[in-house]
Amino acid sequence: MAKAQIPVEKRLILFFVLATVIVVGHLFLQAKFAPKKPAAKDAAAQKLGDKKGGDKKGDQPENGKQPGDKAKPDDVAASKDKSPDDKVPPEKAADDQVAEDQNPPPSKTVAPQWVSLGSVDPATGFRMLVTLNNRGAAVERIELSSPRYLDLEEKHGYLGHLALTNEPDGQGCRVNVVGAGTPAAAAVQDGPDAPPGIKGLLVGDVIRGVDEQPIASISGFRTAMEKSKPGEQVKLDVVRGGAKIVFTVTLGRQSLEVIQPESEQNGSTGPDLASFLLTLESVGAGKDAVSIPLGETEIASLPSMHDGHWEVTQATNTVAEFKFQLDERHLKRLGQTGGLEIIKRFRLTPTPAPETTKADFKSYHLELELEIRRIGETPLPVAYRLDGPNGLPIEGWWYSNKVHPKMFSAAGARDVVYKTKGTGHLLIGCSEIHKAANAKKPPDIRFITHDDSADKRSLRYLGVDTQYFASVLLPKDADSAPAVKLAQARSVSNISNTKKGWEKTINISFQLASEPISITADSPLKHEFVIFAGPKEQQLLAQYQLSEILEYGWWWWVTGPLSKILYFFYWATGNFGISIIFLTVVVRSCMLPISFKMTKNSQKMQALAPELKKIAEKYKNEMDKRSKAQQELFKKHNVNMFSGCLLVFFQLPVFAGLYRLLAVDINLRQAPLIPGWEWCSNLAGPDKLLNWEKYLPFGLGEETGWLGPHLNVLPLITIALFLVNQRLMTPPATDEQTKMQQQVMKFMMIFMAVMFF
Repeated sequence: MAKAQIPVEKRLILFFVLATVIVVGHLFLQAKFAPKKPAAKDAAAQKLGDKKGGDKKGDQPENGKQPGDKAKPDDVAASKDKSPDDKVPPEKAADDQVAEDQNPPPSKTVAPQWVSLGSVDPATGFRMLVTLNNRGAAVERIELSSPRYLDLEEKHGYLGHLALTNEPDGQGCRVNVVGAGTPAAAAVQDGPDAPPGIKGLLVGDVIRGVDEQPIASISGFRTAMEKSKPGEQVKLDVVRGGAKIVFTVTLGRQSLEVIQPESEQNGSTGPDLASFLLTLESVGAGKDAVSIPLGETEIASLPSMHDGHWEVTQATNTVAEFKFQLDERHLKRLGQTGGLEIIKRFRLTPTPAPETTKADFKSYHLELELEIRRIGETPLPVAYRLDGPNGLPIEGWWYSNKVHPKMFSAAGARDVVYKTKGTGHLLIGCSEIHKAANAKKPPDIRFITHDDSADKRSLRYLGVDTQYFASVLLPKDADSAPAVKLAQARSVSNISNTKKGWEKTINISFQLASEPISITADSPLKHEFVIFAGPKEQQLLAQYQLSEILEYGWWWWVTGPLSKILYFFYWATGNFGISIIFLTVVVRSCMLPISFKMTKNSQKMQALAPELKKIAEKYKNEMDKRSKAQQELFKKHNVNMFSGCLLVFFQLPVFAGLYRLLAVDINLRQAPLIPGWEWCSNLAGPDKLLNWEKYLPFGLGEETGWLGPHLNVLPLITIALFLVNQRLMTPPATDEQTKMQQQVMKFMMIFMAVMFF
C-alpha cells in the first residue's frame, strides 16, 4: 500500500508545480505584453483644476472622486459588505477578515451629491451662496452675493459653480448643482419651440457645447468660459432626458469666494480639500479608548468620515442635513457594542426684509449643528475632531501688508486667529505654520491642549484670517461653549513644492477636538456653532464680537479719528479717491504751524551760515570751543537746530496711522479713483496700467520680484510733483554745505520714489 501511494503523491506534487508555473507565467506575460490600463483621467482638467472658469476648482471626475483618491469603504460593492460572522469560502476567509479589520465597510453605499444654500442674488436677502458636498458632509464653497465684493483677479464671465463631472467617452460634462441667483439658474431656453416660463439649468443636464463649439470634458468647458467676458451672452447645448436643448445665458461677474477648493494657487500642489470636515477623535474611555494616532487624521479601523459620502436626509434652500452611521460591525473593532449616528446640520438664514439694505447687518454666517447619537443601551464616551476652513482668498498678497499683534512677529496672507476665555486675541502667522510643517517636529502648532486651564480651553472664536476677509468658527452660546481638548494650526498644502517667496500664502487651517462626553440613547452629544464668512468690516465684526481681528498695529489711536474724517468726506463726495485727497489736505493743514516753524528756522540757519563758517574756521582744532560758540550764536538769534526733527516726530504716527487705515479698510477695496477706469479702480491696491511681467528679465516683474507684475503710474506722478515742488520752492544754495544738503534731499526723493513704487 505504501509503494502504491508513492506515484500518486509524485503526480500530485508535479500537478502543483506545473499549475504554479502556468499561473506565474500567465501573470508575467500579461503584465509584460497586456498590462492593465489605468482609469482614464482628464489630464487637462487636473492641470486647470485651480483656475476659475464658469465651473471651477473642486469639480470631480465621473465617479465623484477627486484625483488621487484611494478606494473608500462606500465604494465597495454591496456584495462585499459582510459581517465577520458571514460564511465565506475557506480560501478567502483570512484575506477578507484582514481587509474588514483594517477598514470595515459602511452600512450602505451613498452616491455623490451636492447641496446649495442661499443665493448670489442680493435681492433675495441672502448674503451668500453655500455649496455643500456629501463627501465628508463638508463646505465646498462660500460665495458672497453683494456686488461690493467681487473677485478682482478673475475677468472672465461667470456662469456659476456647477460641480461638473465628466460623462463617459467624451460626451460632455454633467451638471450636479445649480446655485440660486447664478446666471446658470437664469438661463433661458432658445428657439421657437421652447416652452414659455421654463428657465435655468437643472441637476442632471449634460453640457455638450458652448457657442456651437463641442465640449467633451470639464477642461474644454473651462477653456471656453475663460475666453468669455462679463455681460456676454453664450449659448449652451444641453442634453436633458435624452432631448437636446439650447440655452442662452447672460454671464455675470465672478463673485468673491471666501471659501473655495484650492490647488496650486499658491505655488504648491496638493488635493483640493473641503472645509469643516468632521470625524471621531476618540471612542471609549480609559484603557479601552481608541483615539486618532499622532500624525493621522482619522481612526484607521473606522470608515472614513472625511472621504466617505454621507446620506443627505434634508435639503432645502436654507437647511441641509447629513447623516453618517456606524453600526455594530464598526464599533466591534473598537471593542465596543452598539452603534453611533453622526449628524451635521447646516442652516442659512436670509436677512429680514427691513434690514436687507444694511450692508453690515448680522447675516454673514452659517449655523453648524453637530450631533452624535448612541445606538445601544450602554453609555459610550465619544469626542469629535472638526477641521476648519481653507482656501481663503489671497488677492494682493504680494503688495498688501498685514500686521501681527505681537511685536517682532510677521503675519502672512493667511493666518490662524483665536481667542479663549483665558487669553486675549492671538494670531499664528502663516510663515510660522509653514516653518513648523517643514520641520515636521511636530508638523502642527498646538496652541490648546488638555493640560491647559479650563478658561484657556473655553473657546471664544477660532478661524482663518486674510487681509480683507475671514472665516471664523464661534460657539453659538459663548457662555456655554464646549470645552476644547485640542486645537492646532496646520498646513493643508504640499509645502515641499512651495515656490520661494510664497511661504506666506500656503493653504492653512485648524483642527479642533472636543473633550470626551458620555452619551446614551436618550442623551446625545449636541454642539452648535456659528461660521462667520465675510468681509472684515468694522461695524459688521463688532456684531460678532470679532473686532479684534481687524488689526491696526501700534497706531490704532490715530486710525480712529482719521477714519471718521475719511467717512465724513465720503458722505459728502461719494468718492473715496476724492475723500482721501481731502483727508490728506486736512492732515497736512494740521501740520502747517510746525511746517512754518521749521521753514522759518531753516531760513535763520541759512542766514547764519556765514557766521557758522567763521566759527568753524576760528576753532578748527578745538571742538569744545566751536560747539560752545555755535550754541551761543543759536541762542542769540533764537534758532533751534533740532526743529527739523520736530515735524518728523509729529508726522510719523499720523502718516503711519493714515497708511494703516487705507491698507486695512475693506471699503477701499474695489473703490475706483476715477469711475470707469479699470486700471485704477481699487484704492486698496496699486494702479495697474500695464502688465509687464513677461517683458521684464530676471523675474523683476513677478509677484515676488522687485518691480511687481504691473506698471504703477500714480507713484511716479506723485514723486515727479514732489521734485517739481522742491525745485520751485527751494532757494538757491549759498555755500557748499547748503548745496550738499539740497543734493541729499534730491536723492532722498528718488529713494522715496523707489519705496513708493
